[in-house]
Amino acid sequence: SNSTVLAVTTLRLCAKYRDPHGCPEGDSCQKLHVCRSYVLGNCKFGKIRPRCKFSHDFRDAHNRDLCYENKVEGLPFDNIQKLLLPNDPALLPQMCNTYKVSGGNECEFNEKCTRLHLCKQFVLGNCKFGDNCRRNHNLNDRKIQILLNKFMLTAYRNDEVLKLLWKKEQIHIATRSSSTYALFMSDGDTAMENDKEEEICLYHLLSECQFKERCLKSHAKLPYRWQKRDKLTRIWEDIPDMETIEQRYCDPTNVRNSWNSVDFVRMTMNNNAVRRLSTANAVTKPDNFLLTTKWIWYWQEDVGKWITYGSQVEATTNEKAKSEVSSGDLEKAYEKDKKEGLSVFAGPFLYHVSFKEMNQTNMTLGTRRDVRRRPLFVSRRDVEAARDR
Repeated sequence: SNSTVLAVTTLRLCAKYRDPHGCPEGDSCQKLHVCRSYVLGNCKFGKIRPRCKFSHDFRDAHNRDLCYENKVEGLPFDNIQKLLLPNDPALLPQMCNTYKVSGGNECEFNEKCTRLHLCKQFVLGNCKFGDNCRRNHNLNDRKIQILLNKFMLTAYRNDEVLKLLWKKEQIHIATRSSSTYALFMSDGDTAMENDKEEEICLYHLLSECQFKERCLKSHAKLPYRWQKRDKLTRIWEDIPDMETIEQRYCDPTNVRNSWNSVDFVRMTMNNNAVRRLSTANAVTKPDNFLLTTKWIWYWQEDVGKWITYGSQVEATTNEKAKSEVSSGDLEKAYEKDKKEGLSVFAGPFLYHVSFKEMNQTNMTLGTRRDVRRRPLFVSRRDVEAARDR
């Protein structure tokens, strides 16, 4: 077989560890505090820790706990090194920014350059010149192979190397704006394991995604995807019968899916973590975008009934409690800052909707009501109809 098994880990090196004052998070940091050059095999101080001010030890107090949590505490350094190199974008080779097609396809550093001389658009998958491009598209080039060997990537197929480089370039592009960067890096994990993969690709859902396996977003058959995380492998696995789970989740009266024990409040299933992937938020896209996720906001009245925000149709025991603020208004505010809230008027009273606590408080009387945010249900037939449009 020509296939290659790509080992996956969420372990990452902490970039702030190398700062003059060290990592501000200290022992609470969820990334490895290890010398980057040591992992790459080119620390100028060699393997001797006392001469290098950064740790060369995966078994010190901080790194040992992280390795244990990721089930690699028993691996020798060589194996951990091979695991980290293709998984951590910070350890992948960089593209040369001064590489030009003139002057013999060299850069200002000539033979001393330690970066890849490749067409950046080719790596990003959108070079319009194709085989006629004057820049290098050949990963088998001698200089390219020398660098790939240095980063221990020669064992991988060219398409696998391109995918790794593509992801690194996407993160590099994202860092140019902090708002976009936040989509790629969060909670100690990179985009590939966290935020961005939690969005389902609309292009794949409706027709075809040009990036195919290179796409950073999830490719699914529905605009939602329910998954549980295996405790041992830490891998996200699809939960069967997602449409039924989704239909129950969209009903604000439900706090769990009884037949398979999915808890919609704690987002757990038999003590395993559960996540719901979805398409882009409808409030972030133009109205003509199909199959985006529309979120509906509800508040619970005295008798326990859930009322849609802004609804002038649903019956309630307190007509003065009806709010002019719609679900769309709340969702836009929530999308802007999930930790804050929104003050709304309903009749003569001012209420504060807390996004963090998911409740609304009457600022005059001090009474509180529960609030829930659930998506508008989209069936498999709805998806098929959208594809046929």
